[in-house]
Amino acid sequence: MRYSPLGGVIVSKKVAEYFDDHVLMTGLTYSGHTVSTQIGCATMDIYKDEHLVENAAEVGKVLAERLEKLRRFASVGDVRHIGLFAAVELVKDKKTKEPIISYGMDYGKDPVGLMSKFISLLSDNGFYTYSHESSVMIAPPLIITKQQINEAIDIFENVLAAFEKQYLFADQPLLTK
Repeated sequence: MRYSPLGGVIVSKKVAEYFDDHVLMTGLTYSGHTVSTQIGCATMDIYKDEHLVENAAEVGKVLAERLEKLRRFASVGDVRHIGLFAAVELVKDKKTKEPIISYGMDYGKDPVGLMSKFISLLSDNGFYTYSHESSVMIAPPLIITKQQINEAIDIFENVLAAFEKQYLFADQPLLTK
């Protein structure tokens, strides 16, 4: 796979003005690369021409509404979202918020394999994502439609219900009130 590295930094006016009189000596292999800059500009043109920022805001509202409804599940400790970027935190105990994977463990360690099993079940059902500790990350492409969001969250809900029943709360009710 080929790529063209490009990065940027946004700072306040006050911070930017400091560097008017104070040189910050830095250098990177790809600094100021013309091809990367042109690719970045073309990407921004596509974002504008295809109204991707507006789509993310509009479809992000649907995602937020659907994700907030996940709070009714016994294993959902928290839901966080902004636009089309979200995380659903899974817990063993909703009252204590005990996470499925203890925080601060070595990255990627899932001693019982619960999160990896949940992500695998999602994938088996056509919902492709990843997790970090006890949070499932949801970051669909900016071109996603409301219908596709609804279909995806339907999959997430069905997998979550089956996961709770089979792996977490086999002898307890699935949903909280």
